[in-house]
Amino acid sequence: MWISAPAGSGKTSLIASYLGEKNKNIIWYQVDAGDGDIASFFHHMALCIKNSSPKKRGMLPDFTSEYVAGLPAFSVNYFRELFKKIEPGSVLVLDNYQDAGKNTSLHEVMQYTANEIPNNIQLVILSRTEPPGTLASLQASIHFALLSIQDMHFDREESDEVAILRSEVKLSETQCTLLYKLTRGWAAGLVLTLEQLKVDPDFLSHRTFDDRTALFNYVVNEILVELDEVTRQVLLKTAFLKRISLSVAKKLTEEPRTRQILQHLATHQLLTIQHTRIDGSFEYHPLFREFLIQQTKRKFANNALVSLQNKTGELLLNQGDIQEAAQLFIDIENWTSLAALIKKHANDLIQKGFFLTLEKWLKTCPEKFLLADAWLYYWQASCLAQYKPIMAR
Repeated sequence: MWISAPAGSGKTSLIASYLGEKNKNIIWYQVDAGDGDIASFFHHMALCIKNSSPKKRGMLPDFTSEYVAGLPAFSVNYFRELFKKIEPGSVLVLDNYQDAGKNTSLHEVMQYTANEIPNNIQLVILSRTEPPGTLASLQASIHFALLSIQDMHFDREESDEVAILRSEVKLSETQCTLLYKLTRGWAAGLVLTLEQLKVDPDFLSHRTFDDRTALFNYVVNEILVELDEVTRQVLLKTAFLKRISLSVAKKLTEEPRTRQILQHLATHQLLTIQHTRIDGSFEYHPLFREFLIQQTKRKFANNALVSLQNKTGELLLNQGDIQEAAQLFIDIENWTSLAALIKKHANDLIQKGFFLTLEKWLKTCPEKFLLADAWLYYWQASCLAQYKPIMAR
């Protein structure tokens, strides 16, 4: 079984509680960067097995230089012996598998190992990434199961149950709805937001992230610390996009590696998903995106920030995301660009029945701005005429 989900999704808690209830003997191996050297993996795995099964005599062999050319045969023999030393019904867990690295020989070893697992032993791999392509044949096996982030997230009912259980105050239906909308069932996000509500009951209203906020520290320490400065800049420059198309992202960031960076974030499930079955666009988790927006506003000089926001709005408009562009122009109070958008698209919006949306945009404009442009007043009356024709006169 391979369980793939980002940090804080509850992978470890899930497997530990499940196996605990089943009263299984668990052998827990923490993978780290050192296991990228396959000799280190074999050595430390042998120590782990020795400690978990002290009554079994003999140590598993080290992967010394004479075995380098024969990794497949060594792996098969090693794990045949390993499984003999484990009690029937046991579960071997490899935690934090992603820490071994992308190009490690450990992937190859896992491929050889799969065929040696006895029916009375289970192998569970916990990782922040999905199985690498080198394990494609393993995934095709009927004995292989993959749990992804979608399987790990709470549904609405589960989210409400956790919120009610952990909250020190009674949460309203509206608050529970907003909690689920913001966290999308992300376990760590839900728990950390509930913790923040204990010290800041109004957090759901303002959602300000600073170094006193548990969520702020989580994102900084668990996600951003792993990223280089170029990746951080890509995150900040694309934060105002609700849905991130590659073409728009490249123009915003002017970074040649934008595609690779976004794909890395999605592959490693760093609060980023890619809609591969729809249009290939990317999307940040709502809480992560709010965090990034606030960081962008803090880190960018005012002129640079306004320029980025305006450029984002224009690019959204050019690719046909009219509503997203309008909302961004409203947020930054760029009434000139909003007015131009309205005058260009108002007739089409009314024809499609979006007069309430158009009216909402117009209501955000300052009164003096409306008075200075007869076309805006005309379209405001046209919206009103759709449901209050007498008042529109």
